[in-house]
Amino acid sequence: MEEKILQQNAEMEDNNWWHVSRRKIIKSAINKHVGKFSPDAQILDIGCGTGGNFDFIYNYSKNITGIELDPYALDVAQQKYKNVNICQGDLPYNIPVPDNNFDVIFLLDVLEHINDDTASLYTIFSKLKPGGHLVMTVPAFNFLWSNHDDINHHKRRYTLTELTDKVRKNNFKIKCTSYFNTWLFPLIALVRIIKSKIPALKDKSDLFMLPKTINNILTGLMSSERFLVENSVLPFGVSIIVIAQKPEGHSEN
Repeated sequence: MEEKILQQNAEMEDNNWWHVSRRKIIKSAINKHVGKFSPDAQILDIGCGTGGNFDFIYNYSKNITGIELDPYALDVAQQKYKNVNICQGDLPYNIPVPDNNFDVIFLLDVLEHINDDTASLYTIFSKLKPGGHLVMTVPAFNFLWSNHDDINHHKRRYTLTELTDKVRKNNFKIKCTSYFNTWLFPLIALVRIIKSKIPALKDKSDLFMLPKTINNILTGLMSSERFLVENSVLPFGVSIIVIAQKPEGHSEN
């Protein structure tokens, strides 16, 4: 991903409506489907970027390991979070941590960047302790593809059925699946159609800082979905969340 995009994301991660709402939705789903973490839980954040989710993950455990491929993002994260073990790596074959080691692995809008998503899920399964959980989000529906996906180097968008099938085929037990960012789906679809018709807008990311009032309204709208997401009742959305568990008694040799 270009350094400019990484810089923009880093500047927005604390306050932008999408980032804030996504964290609230993830938190609600974790509370219902994973429950309370042990104080010494080992957590891995793959594709951690510049570390924008570390403060959120700290709510669950201080034992965090981050994996990031991009040198710029890796350096920013290491400078900002000196108490987190952050190392360079990428899916599916270069994750330099032990097997059967993590209670929770976060994969937040990362899988869509990887060429071999099936092999990546297999690797993640191997890194989890038996009984450990994968918490994953991805973008939904290829018909929503836009230049936003191109400039962020996405390989694909998913349907819920497609993603859950891939997860199950890698021996995970599904705990929660849902679309989210549903209320804003019509608006986002319209914006992407308009942008595709206007050359001057084609190279612009969909995420940028808005005036505070508008940002707060969008945060309220999107984050209000969390009670529906945790019960897996939203039939469509711009994104997907999956929480899956490595079965007890299953370990890698």
